[in-house]
Amino acid sequence: MDCHDAQSQMTAYLSGDLLAEDYRAVEAHVSSCSSCRVELDSFHQLWEALAAFPVGSPDPNLDRRILAQVSAELLDARTVPAAAIRWWGIAVAALAAAALSIGNSVLLPYEVAFQWCSRTLRAYALFADVSDTSFFFVVGTFYGLVPLLVVGLLSGWLLRTRPLIHGTAASLAFAVFVLPYVIIVCSALPAVFTLSLMVGIVVGALSGGVGGFWAGTHRWRLAH
Repeated sequence: MDCHDAQSQMTAYLSGDLLAEDYRAVEAHVSSCSSCRVELDSFHQLWEALAAFPVGSPDPNLDRRILAQVSAELLDARTVPAAAIRWWGIAVAALAAAALSIGNSVLLPYEVAFQWCSRTLRAYALFADVSDTSFFFVVGTFYGLVPLLVVGLLSGWLLRTRPLIHGTAASLAFAVFVLPYVIIVCSALPAVFTLSLMVGIVVGALSGGVGGFWAGTHRWRLAH
């Protein structure tokens, strides 16, 4: 047996895991090799130090603390995706409301809605002197209010939202989607009419968004 073989078996020698033949071979080598004898003494001292090292007992409440920590982390892991899903749902709701509003304007163009609204209301003395700008505002309110109210009812019920925050966010996103379209299709109108129509759409969207999300969320709470 050489020094490398002896040193590789010193741990097993000290623990008593060597076969009798290997045990005697290590002893014979160490007795004739001063460097391996010093190495074995160092291993022996380390072995005794480890044996004397106190073994602590785990806290009896350790398992409960670990389970509580794991439960808290799982709860956090569920909360973050839920918030992300909610915001994605609001973005989809805004896009759906924008599509509904634009679809309404294709079936009933803004100018046609304005003509019908002004002609019908001016038949009454109370509205006879109302300006065209005001009627465009009223028409815009319709194209903003109805889509957000319908979509907000469903979204508030499904997503369990905070109506003021999420309804406002959906309304503003809706405006970002719709207003460029309004500018394009109303390019032949006087700018003041287009501006009044756009302001009406934003006001209607905010009213329908917050109101729709509130009604949808309130309905979910009543059901549960």
